[in-house]
Parts: sequence; C-alpha cells; structure tokens
Amino acid sequence: MKNSKTTFVLMALIIMTFSVFLWSCEKEQPQNGDKLKGLSEKIENKTEAYKTDIFDSMASLTSNDKMKSYLFNWAETKGIRVKEDDGILVMNVDGSIEYKDAPPTVILCPYDVNNLNTIDPIIMTMYALKNNEETGRLTALFVPENGHDMQSYSKLKKKYFKKNSNVICLNGDTKAIVSEATGGASTYKFTKKLHTSAPKNLVAYRIVIKGIGRNQIDNQINMKINPIVEANTLLANLKKSSIDYEIISITGGSRDSLYPGSCVMKITVDEDRQALVEKRLDSRIASFNKRKKSLDPDAVYEYTKIETPDRVITQADSAKLVAFIYTLLEDEYYRDEDNDMLVAVCDTSFIRTKKGKVTIGSTAYSLDEAKLKEIDEASETLCGLSGFKYKKTTEVPAWSSNTESDLTTRIRSAYSKYTGKDLIVQPSISPGSAGYVKALNDKCNIISITASESTMKDFTGTIMRYLIKLNEESK
Repeated sequence: MKNSKTTFVLMALIIMTFSVFLWSCEKEQPQNGDKLKGLSEKIENKTEAYKTDIFDSMASLTSNDKMKSYLFNWAETKGIRVKEDDGILVMNVDGSIEYKDAPPTVILCPYDVNNLNTIDPIIMTMYALKNNEETGRLTALFVPENGHDMQSYSKLKKKYFKKNSNVICLNGDTKAIVSEATGGASTYKFTKKLHTSAPKNLVAYRIVIKGIGRNQIDNQINMKINPIVEANTLLANLKKSSIDYEIISITGGSRDSLYPGSCVMKITVDEDRQALVEKRLDSRIASFNKRKKSLDPDAVYEYTKIETPDRVITQADSAKLVAFIYTLLEDEYYRDEDNDMLVAVCDTSFIRTKKGKVTIGSTAYSLDEAKLKEIDEASETLCGLSGFKYKKTTEVPAWSSNTESDLTTRIRSAYSKYTGKDLIVQPSISPGSAGYVKALNDKCNIISITASESTMKDFTGTIMRYLIKLNEESK
C-alpha cells in the first residue's frame, strides 16, 4: 500500500512538472515571435527613414566628396565616432560591456553618386551602426567608388582587419547575390588618332540609343543591350547593304565599369540612299524594341535628321574604327559548361571621338585569373594589329574561399531564421572588395553580400541576427 502511494505521488509530481514545462513553452513562443516581429518592424521603419533622408538630399549630393560629407555629418549627429583615413570614412561603435569578448565585425560599404545601387548597402550599414544595443564592436569603412571602379580599396589599412575579424563586404546592384568567390577585373583604354575631311554626303542623321540600365556587369551580360555595340552593328549592316556612310562623331557610355547607358552617333549618307537608310534604321529599331523588353523596358532607339557638318572622319578611319569595335571581345568570354557557370565576361563601356582621336574603354571580369590574363593579352594583341594604342588602366584582385567559412555558416543560419528561406551562396563574377581584404589579412573570415532594393531589408535583418547571436555566444 505504501509503495502504491509513493508511486502515485511521483506520478503526480511528474505530471505537474510537465504541465509547468508546457505552460512555460507556451509563454516563451509568443515572446520570441514578438521579438522577431519587433526587429522586422524596426528595420522596416528605420531603413525607410534613412532612405527618405538620402533621396531628399540627392539634389545636393552631386559628387562623392559631398556624399562623404553627408555620411560624416550623419555619424556625428548620431553620436558615432567617425574619422577620415586616406579618403575612407571610418566609423566605430562599441558594444556593451557584456559583449566585450565578441569577435570584432567589420563592414565594408561602398558609396558612389554615379551608381545609386550603392544606396542600399549604405542604409544597411547605417542601421547596423545605429542599432548596436545587442552587438559587440562594429567598424564600418565607407569607401568611394566611381561606377564600380574600385581603386580606392587599395588604400585600406591592415590595422582594421584583425586575425579574428569577421568582414562583411557589401555591394549594391539590381540583382542580389551572396558569395564566397568574386571576380577579378581589368579595365582598358584603347586610343587612335583620327583624320577628318570634308563630307561627300549631303544628308546627316543623329542616332540615339538610351535608357539602358547602368548596373554592374554580371552574368546576364548576354541579355543586355550594349548601345555602343548596337550603334556599331548598324554601321556594319549599312556597309553590308552597300550603303556608304561617314562618321561625324560617336559618344557613348561613361569612364567607369558599369554597363553603358546610352550612345549618340552622327553620320552622313548619300542623298540618293536616304530612303534605304531609313528603312534599315526602322528595321533595327523594330528588332531593338523586341529585344529590350526583358532587362531594359525603358530603352529608346530613335533618329532625326540634322545639318551636315563641315568635317567628318575619313572613310578609311571610319572603316578601321568599325572593324576594331566589331572584333573587340564582348559578352561571354568563357563558360564552364560542366558546371553551367559563367567564368569570364567582357564589355565595351565607353567611346568618344573628339579632337582628332577616338578613345574606347573596355572592362573584363573573371573568376579565373588565368582567363583574365588571356583577355589582357588578347586585347593588347588586337590593338597592335589594328593600329590602336593599348593601356590597362586598373585591375581588381579576384577572391575565393576554399571551404565554407564559419562566418558564411552563421550568415546562412541568420538568414534562414529571419526570412524563413534558405540562403543561396554562389560565385559573383562582378568584383568586390573581398580580394583587397584577403591581401591585407588572409586570416579574416570574409563574406560578400550584394544587396538589391528588394533584398536590402532582409539582408539588414540577417546581419543584425548574426551580430546578436554571435555576441550572445561571447557572454
């Protein structure tokens, strides 16, 4: 009888204990949900506020120097320590005492008034700096770019990257990608003297291709319309139709490493061939309008008659120029068919005929440094055969991590918990800042995150969850 009573008491205690456990779990779950909801709402509200303030100030942010001043003043206003180091803005925030042993995190953030896609990483970095109540030490380095020209990263100092630093290299573009490998880059300038003569033709046209999105050169390059190449193709087609033309001028793209957004070309043609020329132009425009829909729906191809000038580029030099552009390396250079991965690309990014000279800019990206060297050599050889001067103007180091780092594993987990989705990590053919960091300290944990407008808030939440979790483990 005594044993039965003891058994009954034990069973009652077990049931009571289990009930208390279930009750506590029920109380905990809504709290965790509220915390997540609170973070999401906070990010939604504050990132929108930062974005509104930046765009309200855009009229005055006409140069990178003015953007640098804007960011410097923002940091001072928010009580964030800020200094300038060789053109790079350095912002620091300390974590609370309980997180003093947490590994330091460094965020590299670009800013570029010529590339508004960099606004998203700026907003992400602002949020992380200003909302560090539950994080440890955080350093943000704001680095100027010019159309994804990354030469300012060569001024980074080793002192910012300790052995155990976790480095998040941000980038901004129209397409989001998280990577443990980024491409290297080469940019080139090709030049040639041009001769002019009085025009032989009486009819002149101004041909404009514009409205092309100026995002970074990426793995969608074969779907993009390059207005410089498009204009050159028109000239080649006119020649194929036995229509003689004279080039007055060509201006397209910008001196940077983004897709060219426009091209303006002026030509003369024989008065008797005017109807046929316009027929060819109308045909090219119809084809263009069909192809533009996917990536550049706002693109425009149009032409108007203009007054015939006193001087034009000679037909001999015009022919050499068209042939050179036609043979330049363009679009996909190499694809790994076994893994269906684009490895190397080339893009004609700039052209200008002015003061008796033509200048052409070109950009090459590659995940394989050997392929990039091939492109260097092929471009130099082509210039030698075509009578153009060759100059390699910049280079950016490629970067890759041999195995998935602890940082990437943690970012994966944080992304999954914040968004409820799996994070895809894949190589980015577009270069980033990670190669510069690795060159300074290859013991750092590095990840590259390219944010787009549609993913900026998710990646902000991911970084915050990562920082909070990392710091909790250090307590």
